[in-house]
Amino acid sequence: MRLDFFCTYWGSHHIPLPQFVEQVLEAGYRGIETPIPDARSRQEQIAALMSATGVELIAQVVLCKDPNFENYRAQYLDEVTALAELNPRMINCHTGRDYFTREQNIELIGAAQAIADAHGVPIVHETHRGRFSFNPWTIEEYLEALPELRLTADFSHWCVVSESLLEHHPELIERIAPRCGYIHARVGHSNGPQIIDPRSPHWQAEVEAHIRWWQKILDSQVDCTEFAITPEFGPPTYMPVHPQTNAPLVNQWDINLHMKALLQDRLSGTLSGK
Repeated sequence: MRLDFFCTYWGSHHIPLPQFVEQVLEAGYRGIETPIPDARSRQEQIAALMSATGVELIAQVVLCKDPNFENYRAQYLDEVTALAELNPRMINCHTGRDYFTREQNIELIGAAQAIADAHGVPIVHETHRGRFSFNPWTIEEYLEALPELRLTADFSHWCVVSESLLEHHPELIERIAPRCGYIHARVGHSNGPQIIDPRSPHWQAEVEAHIRWWQKILDSQVDCTEFAITPEFGPPTYMPVHPQTNAPLVNQWDINLHMKALLQDRLSGTLSGK
């Protein structure tokens, strides 16, 4: 299985996208992950950039703001459709809300799957606070109800929700690993979704726990020839800042490059940047 590393555009939107893509490819990534605002009006631009550079795209559906389910559903499915029309490598969705009913969240996931299938684009749904997937103790209800459901494994959020490294429930990751189709390689801890610096010796227990989880996912993939991973340490407010200057305590780009190199060394598989 080939491991392909993608770079998040989150935190770098001050850099024009073509320039960012050039920087990403030079750093050895295979592609980028980003939302595409106004995707329909930018289809030709995005297609041209992908064709000219060879960069691959993981398109993100981020949280719709409307708390009303019907309005949310319309906005969410419109965004899924617009991104599917770009023919990305996959669509990564922030889906549903933690206060929607189980039936409402299932309806959203099923409708999004139908759109993705119609366009021949894989779709995954991120484990994330505030979404349908916020809770590690209920995620299996959705997996049982929706056989086609595939997850983006961002377990940093579950560390916060459970206030743990899931030490007392190691079987949970074993059970859901085969249903994970993508990894967000950010390291969380019991009181936050992002440790300060994965290079620090003070956070190695958290780093090692996440690496074990990610390896379980890779080990569980049957007949999978390629697997995408995005090191996703984020900017402030995910990243801690100096209390007086509000400056980030560490460099986001450097940390994600470190994670890429670390996982290329530690995770088993055939490793690939581009």
